[in-house]
Amino acid sequence: MKLTIKRLFAPRIDQEIFPTQQDESTKTSLFAIPYTRKGNRTNRSFLAIITTAAMLLFACQAFSLPLSKTNPSTPIETTVTTSSTPSPTNTNIPTATTVPPTPTVEPPPFLSGFLTDVQIRLTDGFDTLDNWHTFDSDSGAVSNGMFVLKGKADWSSGVVFNQPLTEGFGVMIKVKTGDNADLKSGIIFNTGEYNMDNYKQFGIYYGRIPQTNLVQGKTGLGYKNLEGNFTPVANSWHSLFMAIGRNGELLAVIWNPNDTTKWSIHHVTMGEKWANLTWEFLAQADIGETVYLKDFSLFTFGQIDIGNP
Repeated sequence: MKLTIKRLFAPRIDQEIFPTQQDESTKTSLFAIPYTRKGNRTNRSFLAIITTAAMLLFACQAFSLPLSKTNPSTPIETTVTTSSTPSPTNTNIPTATTVPPTPTVEPPPFLSGFLTDVQIRLTDGFDTLDNWHTFDSDSGAVSNGMFVLKGKADWSSGVVFNQPLTEGFGVMIKVKTGDNADLKSGIIFNTGEYNMDNYKQFGIYYGRIPQTNLVQGKTGLGYKNLEGNFTPVANSWHSLFMAIGRNGELLAVIWNPNDTTKWSIHHVTMGEKWANLTWEFLAQADIGETVYLKDFSLFTFGQIDIGNP
């Protein structure tokens, strides 16, 4: 069956759908009448249906009417293409706290002979290592409220306080050495990269006669006996505090907690190249020594002012 359509677009309403007058010479049928192969006309009702549908289609186009109507109560589904990257979310970035909250702990009166306005900011009884990290898993462990530091060859054993320290901060701790092997353990501040020009180190070497620990770059400036009248004895507890002052001023004091008249000191002012630096606090030990640490405190102070403790 072949159907021929002469007009592709809708006729004008006033002239073609409802014509009033039309010249026979120009009259064109909208549709050709289909024939069967034998030449018989098709069913007239079928033609009427096709003609009516076509006229409705053209009329809808002429009036720009939609062929279907969307039910307003039915929501229209819309597909939105989004990026595979998730949208950024607001993340609360914690603000760095320079000064931790103050525990209700009074500093020992002994410190007031060396420092002004001392305030304890944090205490740690070594129940865990939350405030510390070790050089490696073999450096030592927490035991009965202490950290037991076991010395290894080439000073490869150590424990480090996690918080960096700046001017106006100090630390206090109780220390006991095992065999008191000469200069086989130390408590220090350090900054920079080891064995490089920017490296600096300050503290105390432990031994039968304690010595100063002072390093600048690759040069050792210490190894002098501490000044004072106290020498820690192996397997007995003593107290130590260290403080970072202004203009490269550094202070370390060891004393007998049972007799505060017995103390020894390491005090230097290194100048501008040692000022405004960020330090870390640590204990380390060489092979042949064991160091015990307990009762750690972090404190702030006003200035170093050495008087009579």
